[in-house]
Amino acid sequence: MKGLSTTSIIIALLLSAFTFSCGSSKDNVNNASNANGANRNSTDVSTSINDNIEDLKALIAVPFEPDEVVWRTFPEGPNGKRLIAVFRLTPENARSFAARMGSSGPGRSVQSNVEQWYPAELIAMSETTGEMSVAATSYPATEFFQPPYNTGSVTIIPETDYVILELKEK
Repeated sequence: MKGLSTTSIIIALLLSAFTFSCGSSKDNVNNASNANGANRNSTDVSTSINDNIEDLKALIAVPFEPDEVVWRTFPEGPNGKRLIAVFRLTPENARSFAARMGSSGPGRSVQSNVEQWYPAELIAMSETTGEMSVAATSYPATEFFQPPYNTGSVTIIPETDYVILELKEK
């Protein structure tokens, strides 16, 4: 009987030691996971999607009043940042802006890539081609320049009220 108690105590001690070591391992994994989550979140803050036009106007010149906008910035290596904005204009503003851009010279025909964070209408348009891009006309984005964003293009998506702006720090 005494041998059974000693064996039970040893087994209990081994189990509790095993449980304790697994528990602290799990805590370390959780702590590492939380630290990685914090790092991801801090990275996502600078590249998160924004729809505030006033915040965008603090960074660049916006030569029209959009109905909607989504935009974000991306690190561009040691060369600074890249800013992409997708504007939806009123039909009148879209026609006026396209005419103004066209009057400065012919645009360049391009295939504009459509990102997953773009408005649903543009994503749907790109999916019909199977390429995740849409045919568009690109112009220099000089009307949007404001330091440090001094280079880039503005792309007009025909038969829509969408304009895609891509600027880089120079």
